[in-house]
Amino acid sequence: MFYTHRSNRLETLTDRLTELLRQPLRSVLAQERVVVQSNGMARWLALRLADRLGVCANMSWRFPASFLWEMSRLVLRQLPPTSAFDKPVLVWRLMDLLRELEPAPCFEPLQAYLSGGGDDFRRYELAYHIADCFDQYLIYRPDWIRKWETGQGEHWQADLWRRLARRGEAHRVRVQDHFSQVLASGAFDPHRLPQRVALFGVAALPPLYLDLLAGLARYADIHWFLLDPCQEYWGDIQPERDIARLGRRSTPKKPI
Repeated sequence: MFYTHRSNRLETLTDRLTELLRQPLRSVLAQERVVVQSNGMARWLALRLADRLGVCANMSWRFPASFLWEMSRLVLRQLPPTSAFDKPVLVWRLMDLLRELEPAPCFEPLQAYLSGGGDDFRRYELAYHIADCFDQYLIYRPDWIRKWETGQGEHWQADLWRRLARRGEAHRVRVQDHFSQVLASGAFDPHRLPQRVALFGVAALPPLYLDLLAGLARYADIHWFLLDPCQEYWGDIQPERDIARLGRRSTPKKPI
């Protein structure tokens, strides 16, 4: 099941998480999995839980991307601990590709930049920024990744990506598509998955992540502790121009 806990105070959300953690898991040695957005939030929450529970131990703190990769490994089984498309690895792979670029019209912008001082530092800087873009595409534009891998796109980003994906290593879009299919079919042992997961302090998630969490919620309890910095119902909040427009519509016309 997927549960949403909302409050405009982090302390209230922490109290609700504390109540949840007081309920023991089936296995006394099982880790509690908590997904956070930053190390600072993990540290803050760990201290608050220790105040309330007396101790905060046997907790698995994860970021959203690393958590979903871990769940994918539990379900699909054959995945490596680290992807060849993780950003730190991707930077060095791009360094090698940039060093070996052949003259081609689509690569003219890259070669023009590198020709201004093609030392290793300049090449690393470019590789770092390209890796950062590709990392964001894997999360927010999986449709671009799928199109590029089918041969669509004649620009340098598409060509570079196809060269990176040529060897067939697993990246997040491929893995998450397969992961989603297996979750939908149920063709795996659900006991590999954790009994429950808590998301705390995660303000927003890309649609792909939400879909995967919804699939996981068929086999595990997913609790999202969502900070809602408002005392009112969001659906009742409207821009002033919309309120004025509705007011004009509801004002009866005077008879002529």
